[in-house]
Amino acid sequence: MDRPRGAFSSVQEGSALVVSLPVRVDVSVAREMLDVLERAVADSQTNIVLDLRDTQSLDSTALGAIVTVLKKCRAEAGDLVLACVGEGVKRVLAITRLDRVMGVYETRQKAVGRFLENEQP
Repeated sequence: MDRPRGAFSSVQEGSALVVSLPVRVDVSVAREMLDVLERAVADSQTNIVLDLRDTQSLDSTALGAIVTVLKKCRAEAGDLVLACVGEGVKRVLAITRLDRVMGVYETRQKAVGRFLENEQP
């Protein structure tokens, strides 16, 4: 079942905060997404996985918000990665070359695992 427009859910998995995005992330919801993610970074959640399983489209405002948070995470020795990216969003990432700037993982488990590899015993 799809989440309503603008509905975000999040869960902590190890050292990663996994945030699931709605079907469409456009200008009407990008500000809310940015607020949610910036609050997470301010609360020291600097390892973020964006689960795009349900997301069919990201507009330029959404991409800008993601890049903004990516930079903030990396400034705090964290990272932001994408998981479960559909073909439409993959095309946008390839055109903008953002797929070369950030980690893109086939599954949520692989994305979360990227952070588990960096945890100290």
